[in-house]
Amino acid sequence: MTTPTSDIRSGIPSDLPEAGTVRLVDHLAGELARAGVTHMFGVGGANIEDLYDAVHRGRAVHGVVAKHEFSAVTMADGYARTTGRLGVVAATSGGGAMNLVPGLAEAYASRVPVLALVGQPPTGQEGHGAFQDSSGRAGSFDAREVFTPVSRFCARVENADSLTELLPRAMAAAQAHPRGPAVLLLPKDVQQARIQVPGRGATPTPGMPEPEPTAEAAWLDSAVLTAVSDTLRGAGRVLVIAGEDVAAADARAELAELAGRLGAWVAVTPDAKDVFDNRDPRFAGVAGVMGHANVEECLRRADVCLLAGTRLPLLARGGLDRALAATEVVCLGPEPPFVAGTALGGNLRDALRAVTGRLPPRPRACPEHAGPLPTPTPSPVSQARGRPIPYAQAVAAVEAALPQDAHVFVDAGNAGASAVHLLPAPRHGRFVVAVGMGGMGYTFGAGIGAALATGRRTYVLAGDGSFFMHGMEVHTAVEYAAPVTFVVFNNNAHAMCAVREEFLQGGVRSDDLFARTDLAAGVAAAFPSLEVTGADDAAQLRQALLRSNAGGGPAFVALDCDPGEIPRSFPSSPSPKPPRTPPRTRRAQLNEESSTLADIPGLMRIENPGKEELTAHCMELTHAVYPHHQVYGQYCTIHAYVDCPPERAYDYLRQGHHLEEWTCSLRDFAPAGPPGLWVGHDRLEDDTRIYCEVVANPEAMTVDYHCSWDQGEKLWMIYLMRVVPARLVLDKPGSVITWTNCRHPYYDDNPHPGAAPRPDRPWVGDYWDLFYAGHTVEMNNLKAILEHRHRNGLPVNVAPPTAVAR
Repeated sequence: MTTPTSDIRSGIPSDLPEAGTVRLVDHLAGELARAGVTHMFGVGGANIEDLYDAVHRGRAVHGVVAKHEFSAVTMADGYARTTGRLGVVAATSGGGAMNLVPGLAEAYASRVPVLALVGQPPTGQEGHGAFQDSSGRAGSFDAREVFTPVSRFCARVENADSLTELLPRAMAAAQAHPRGPAVLLLPKDVQQARIQVPGRGATPTPGMPEPEPTAEAAWLDSAVLTAVSDTLRGAGRVLVIAGEDVAAADARAELAELAGRLGAWVAVTPDAKDVFDNRDPRFAGVAGVMGHANVEECLRRADVCLLAGTRLPLLARGGLDRALAATEVVCLGPEPPFVAGTALGGNLRDALRAVTGRLPPRPRACPEHAGPLPTPTPSPVSQARGRPIPYAQAVAAVEAALPQDAHVFVDAGNAGASAVHLLPAPRHGRFVVAVGMGGMGYTFGAGIGAALATGRRTYVLAGDGSFFMHGMEVHTAVEYAAPVTFVVFNNNAHAMCAVREEFLQGGVRSDDLFARTDLAAGVAAAFPSLEVTGADDAAQLRQALLRSNAGGGPAFVALDCDPGEIPRSFPSSPSPKPPRTPPRTRRAQLNEESSTLADIPGLMRIENPGKEELTAHCMELTHAVYPHHQVYGQYCTIHAYVDCPPERAYDYLRQGHHLEEWTCSLRDFAPAGPPGLWVGHDRLEDDTRIYCEVVANPEAMTVDYHCSWDQGEKLWMIYLMRVVPARLVLDKPGSVITWTNCRHPYYDDNPHPGAAPRPDRPWVGDYWDLFYAGHTVEMNNLKAILEHRHRNGLPVNVAPPTAVAR
């Protein structure tokens, strides 16, 4: 039963509240809270004010008032992406409702669950010239026709009783595959109406259609599962490209386990950089136009490409189509891919687990690869005013300050492209790029929504173009003390457009280059309580970010960039026009090219790029944290200072039987027959023999251990050690010992499987990823033995193996 509480035209109450009833908006606010919603974002107005009143009175859901409805949607979007819960946005009728559309379009394209509650004029006024009428009557447009294309479910709540059926359907549709927005249009008088509180588990309204079954609830196709598993099990080399649905399905652990079982490289799409540890030795980089050349190289070497949680849209496969066409593709995820391949639909997490369960249980090392090295780009002819900070230096400063549990939201434009290419994702936070629609200014609202939802420090990385569109949401962050650090890269331009004009259209226009603005000064004047910094260099930027980490509320940092700097992801034609070069620079280039060294590609000398560019290149290679594979990939080197004279340290190392003392697991050495060859046991694995020959050079004080498991004819495991007088390099007595091991191809493929003591014995290469840690333990053992004996006046050397304690 529906009983209106007031006459809309007069505002005079017509009936007293009926026992056992509540206002529809109170019921709605309560249902949101019961669904786990903690925040509702929006902008108020006459036709949505009753819902805000209910939220305020109920107190279970926090109402957040934004400056613009687009940003309110992105707040709900950021809330949903970081919590996994339903994001909720509320807006009034008319222009407020229409401002929701671009934000809902992003959520639709990116599969983000958002519920939009949109106020409408009272039903009695519709079709009679109502202000902001969008009922579709009497020549007005129909709001349902506007919202239906950008939603998974759209309905008009014609009467109060229907909400109890429509609300659950809308919430279910938003969170089912494919996820996306659901929209409920709420006339003002319906919001104010009183309804009988439904019991839990009430039956649906008669005559309403049941929801369609979704891919989320579908069983995995056993035949396709077998085909996919057999393909992966038979592949020698696999490249996994993981997408945003891995995060949405909370399947990061399952992805990592599958990659380990396959011995696979792992690349990510631009919007999914956080779904796999960017510092893992398997990490190949970002796929597509914002990505790394190493991904294409790995794809060309792969037998199979596995898509996990991505359909691989054009932005994620740019530059890869030819290699994809020559590689077998399999896909796991609820939606079919955009490329040809075998697709296993259904729940992604279930699919990852099912495929993993059909693979051998022991993890495999991935083949060697270059890793996500930055892509070189031409140097710009500077168009900047003042002292611009190169993107590589700025991103390096962000990396150095970024907490590993922070969230990062990256906006569209050159700054965003550089961050996607250069900035490793935090290990325990989201790294979000809105590539569904790619709307500028998305991050300002989304970052606020994420910060308020999780309470974590959230970084917003955006350009000045994005700031001028929706940057005044800084006001919302200040009002709600949201822990957001806004970093605005100001090149006083729509620089991505300007670069395209320069490369593709001859640079004849300057429409997208603007007069200089001082964003830091303007924001500081507008918000006196906000911590604002204008950073003149990368060091100041890093310090400002560290200060923001220590604070509890928002902070704003602006820095100047060069509008002519080419983004790492520039989506140009195959042969773009180079930027115009001034005559003086061109003459210098011709002089350089006349030399022999100029013919060598990739050479970096101060005469070639100049000091400034050489310094910038070095900054690009400098990080606060390095991926394991970049430091200990093809080569593993450790070193230590040892308080023992270098001659005594060398004499100890050159006698191979001492390996029994300082190594973790080499024992029981005895002569193997040929002069100089010894055989012992590596207790790392049962019944495993290790052969060793020592090659020493007393003049250079180098000691090389030539070793191999199982056989002594080809000693391919070479451990290179050198003793350096510490007086020479550290100006103090003692020794510096360095130890390098190179990753021989045999680590990845046992050349003598028949010599193994048993077929299931693990191979030494299976332990490569632990070599740095294991060798560090052994180097510490060596240091402890030598220093103990030297400091206590004991002989450093001991008798051969028979005297060594077993």
